This record gives sequence, structure tokens and C-alpha cells, in this order.
Amino acid sequence: MKRETVVVGTADGLASTIIEADLKTCINATKEFLKRYPDNDKLVEQQIRKVKAEAKLQELRVKSAKEGNTQVEDKLAELMDKI
Repeated sequence: MKRETVVVGTADGLASTIIEADLKTCINATKEFLKRYPDNDKLVEQQIRKVKAEAKLQELRVKSAKEGNTQVEDKLAELMDKI
């Protein structure tokens, strides 16, 4: 994952903090990059496919966690480890 700097307001003024970029941000950044530098590189296609799959798995994990289904969450964790 990539890191990004975020500026937040505090009681003393402004402070910056470094956080991990979420998958949606990474996907959007990749799309913007490819708009500027189009290429039919198979490696790039596979990287985009991997990021999309990771995002989908994370969404499924959140959904199963909200529903309290631990078996599905355990299987999704196994899939994430394999990716």
C-alpha cells in the first residue's frame, strides 16, 4: 500500500499525518496514471486486476463482519493471504 500525507485541524492549528491509502484511492490513482500513460502492458493489467480483487475481498470481509458470520470472514482472510 502507498502512504499519503493528510493535513488535519487541531486545537493548536494544523498538523499533518501520514496514513495508508485505501484501496479505492489506489485504484483511482492507477486509473489516472493509465489515462496519462496508456499501455497494454500485461503486468499493469494484472496489477489492476489484483487491486480490484483485493478491494472486492475487503468489501466482502466488512459485509460478513457486520453480519457476524465468522466462517466467511475466516475464508476471506485465507484468500487475502493467498493473494
